[in-house]
Amino acid sequence: MVARDGTGRKVARSVTSCVECLAWGLTYCQGVCLACYNFAARYRSHAGECAACHRQLPLKDGYCRLCWCQARHDRAATAADARSAVVLAPWLAQVRHHQLFFAGMDNRRAAPRALPRRYGQKGRPLKPPPPVATRPATGGTQLALFASVPAWDYRQVRFDLRHGGAPDNPWLAWALHLAHLTGEARG
Repeated sequence: MVARDGTGRKVARSVTSCVECLAWGLTYCQGVCLACYNFAARYRSHAGECAACHRQLPLKDGYCRLCWCQARHDRAATAADARSAVVLAPWLAQVRHHQLFFAGMDNRRAAPRALPRRYGQKGRPLKPPPPVATRPATGGTQLALFASVPAWDYRQVRFDLRHGGAPDNPWLAWALHLAHLTGEARG
């Protein structure tokens, strides 16, 4: 089987047993699966004898990746209360056997893009600017923002500017216009 790595080069991947976690599946590099490769990259300086299986491998807190996977499996199967379902350290000392598993058996690729690729600026398309507004003339009266709705029922007066237009209020239109100008001026 031929796959491509992050740089686009062809990498031969074979279906075999990982030399570190003994999982059957696609090997990534140097005879190990991708998970063991990443585990070793993080804990390579901590290589030594595993406290549970006594094999010479990269260790995290004294245990190899296979023992961590087995402890996670044992915890999920036999955890009695909420604390033991979260904490993993007590289960590591109890590992006496390993349940073999499959790893990396799917060689799926990402689904093709549904939308055509846009060229030019990246990110979301720009929102259209609000309509130009002028400062409302004040005649000494307080304008009601929502006239027909009782003051205690706020569910009816919620609006979302992302999905609809602003309510027909001259002060709100003026505030949106000022916010847009400030955002354009200061980025």
